[in-house]
Parts: sequence; C-alpha cells; structure tokens
Amino acid sequence: MNAVITLMTQILSLILKFVLQWVFIKTLGAEYLGYNSVFTNILQMLNMADFGVGVAITSFLYKPISENNRKRINALMYLYRKIYTALGIFVFIVGMMILTILPWIIPNATCSNAYLRILFTINLAGTISTYFLAYNRSLLLAQQKAYYVNSVDFIVNLIVIVLQIITLFIWKSYIIYLLLSVGKNVISNYVVYSNCYKKNKFLKEETELLLVEEYRPKIWKYIKDVFISKVGAYIFYGTDNIIISIFKGPVLVGYLSNYTLVTVALQGIISQVFSALQAGLGYYLTITNDIFLKRKKVNFYFNINYIIANSCMVCCIFLFQPFINLYVGHGYLLSNITVYLLSINLYLTLMLNVPAQLFVIYKLHTYDKKIVALSAILNIVISASLVYGIGINGVLIGTFITSIIYLFSRVFIYYKIILKVSFTKFLAQFFFWIIISVATIIMLNYVDGFFPSSNWPLLLIKAMLLLCLSVLIPVVILLCGRFLQKRWT
Repeated sequence: MNAVITLMTQILSLILKFVLQWVFIKTLGAEYLGYNSVFTNILQMLNMADFGVGVAITSFLYKPISENNRKRINALMYLYRKIYTALGIFVFIVGMMILTILPWIIPNATCSNAYLRILFTINLAGTISTYFLAYNRSLLLAQQKAYYVNSVDFIVNLIVIVLQIITLFIWKSYIIYLLLSVGKNVISNYVVYSNCYKKNKFLKEETELLLVEEYRPKIWKYIKDVFISKVGAYIFYGTDNIIISIFKGPVLVGYLSNYTLVTVALQGIISQVFSALQAGLGYYLTITNDIFLKRKKVNFYFNINYIIANSCMVCCIFLFQPFINLYVGHGYLLSNITVYLLSINLYLTLMLNVPAQLFVIYKLHTYDKKIVALSAILNIVISASLVYGIGINGVLIGTFITSIIYLFSRVFIYYKIILKVSFTKFLAQFFFWIIISVATIIMLNYVDGFFPSSNWPLLLIKAMLLLCLSVLIPVVILLCGRFLQKRWT
C-alpha cells in the first residue's frame, strides 16, 4: 500500500509540477527559473545541517518499533526533537550569513541585490520551518505509514499549485509564488506533526532520560559517519546549478532546469517508492537470521532497481528533446550529448537507491567516509575545470565520474562487510546490466525512427510504447539469463 499510494501521488505531483513550471516560464521567464534552481541548491546545502540525524534516528527506530517498545521510541523522538530545534536555529544563522555573498553566487542578475536577498529569505523561512515540525515524519515512515504522509503532501501540494498558477497569471509575482511554497511546507508538516501525536499518544508521556543518555553516544557516532555521506551526496547532486551559475550565469541554469525537472522528479518518484518499502525491508532484515534469505531478498531488490533505472534512462534518451520542444519551445533545447549525460547520471543515481537503504539498515556509513570525501572533492575539481571549456557537459561529466565511484564503493562495502562474498559477483552483474542497456537502446533506436512526436498525442503514444519495451526487453533477457544459469549449474 505504501508503494502504490506513493507511486500514484508522486506521478500526479509530477504532472502538476510540469504544468506549474510551464506557467512559471511563460509568466516570469528563464532567468527567474534560474534563480529558483540556484536557491534550491543552496537550501539543499543548508539541509546538510541535519548532519544525518534523520537517517540515524530512523535506523534506531526499526528495532523498538518491531518490539513495540514505546519507552525507547519515546526516548528517540525526544532526542530527535531537541537536536532538530537546535539545528533550526543553526540553519537560520548560516542562512543569514549566505545573504552577504548571494550576489557573488548569482552574478549579473537583472534585479537588485536587495530583491535577491528578499527572495532568498522567503525560501530560507520554508526550510527552517521543517526543523520545528517535520521530524515526526520519520516515526510515521518507520511505522510503514508512508501512504498517509504522501497523501497529505499531495493534497496540500495540489491546492497550493492551483493557487500558484492562478496568482502567476494574475500578478506575475515571484514573491507570492514563494510565499505560497512556504505555506505549503508549513501546512503539510503541521498536519503530519499533529497526526503523529494523535496516533502515538505515548509521545506525550514522560521521557526516560536514562534511555536518552543510552542512545545519545550511539546516535552521535552514527551521525558523524552519516554526515560525510550527506556532504558527498550534496556535492554530487546539489552543486551543479551553483557552479554553472557562477561561471556561466543563471539563464543557462534556467535552460538546464527544464531537463532536470524531469530527472529530479523521476528520482523523487523512485526514491519515494523505495523509501516506502524501506521500513518493510528493514523490518525483514532485522528479524530474519537466514543469510541466504537475506541475500535473495536484496538481490531481488537490486534487479528491480536496475529495471526501473534502465527504463528511466532509456526513455529520457529518446523522449527528452521532443518533450522539451513541445513543452517550452525549440529555443530551450540543449545538445544531444547533454541529454545522454543527464540520462546516464539519472541511471547511476537511481542505482544508488538499494545501497543507500542497506547503509541505513545496517549502519554502514562509517566505512565509506574517506571515499565519499575524496569523491566529493574530485567532483568539484572536475566540474569547475571542465565548465570553462565545455560548459554544462563538463559539470555533468564530473557528476558521472564521481557517481561511478560512489556506487561501486558502497556496493563493495556491503558485499564485504555484510554478505562476506566477493565483489566480483556484483561487477559481473553490473556489466551484464550494461550489455542489456546497450542492447535495449540499439533496439529502441529502430523503433524510435518509425514514430513521430510532432504533437502531444503522438509523443504520449511513443512514450508509452518506449516505456513498455524498455521494461520488457531487460526482463526477458534477465529471465533467459537466469534460466540458462540454472541449466548450466
């Protein structure tokens, strides 16, 4: 139920986002779209102040929830609330400091620096509000109630997006647009916050401080491990727009954001579905002692993850350009090389879903700190070096290289520490997946030539056909490979 409800709400939310972005471009233009994208990246950086607290608390919640140990759940949530209150204050202070360098991050803006600071401050207010209201989401998600959280988010999102579209057409005001976005965050977080206390009335009981002190050093150690991973993840996926804005200007960021709207939305949908399943996976791996059953379960997840990631990559390769052409016009198209790099980076990002969940469940972040730190530095160096010569593609190449390192290192750690088997098995599987992906692209390239996409109905028919084939071809090849493997054995 978590997966189905999450998938439905995310797809509907994606459609709403496309409509909203189209209205945004038509009423405010590409430059304000660039501002919005840069602000989003900066706020992602500020969210690193979380230090991995959310991930840490969720990891420790699985066991007491499976045992229905309310006192320990209460202690963890008490600790979570105290830490997040302090972090909210910290984020506010850092955000005020960023205001002083904002004109350097967004150079050559057509609006005044004072107006830019007002826009950023409104965005900042929305981020800070989550630290005081959103922490209870972790408990509901760990209790496998993602369906409720996502339903609330969707309903509030629907109402606010409709209001944003109306106000953009009437007043063409970016400030009103931002104020509504902040209101959306506050309202949805408050509804979830209230429901969590209603469903878990024991949270209002007196907290056993001895249990809090028992958890504090364990969580603090885990937070230190997770924090490096969060920094690395931000640098991988959250600095591209900032680097492009600094060296090439915000307008180019606005052009790229039409493409990344699709990739980020797909990442959000897939990661939300896997997050909805994470509590079930964590519960299963916690109570199951049979290592063979655990391997079988995780291998199944890896193959499902690959089929989804491959389908998204292949569809983006063939559909990006005709979609952007119909969506906002030929003038907003980027090169085909950019499309391939964006699609491959999307594939690698989605392939990290299962390793990321395993790292949370097994608390493995302590093992990859140095690799993540090195990869993050490497990403900035490569992106900043190549952006001068080849622009956007240079930044995407930096993300590609470091994503490969990030994926392989995490899977290697899982195989070595948990499964205690050779990593070469995954490498063989990964290269088999690459062969399947290449074969799928070659076959669909012939199909693509027979189907025009000069209007929305034709593009929709083409998209449905490509989606079905991009799933069917890998599934058939994997099943045939599995059959041949059994016969050979």
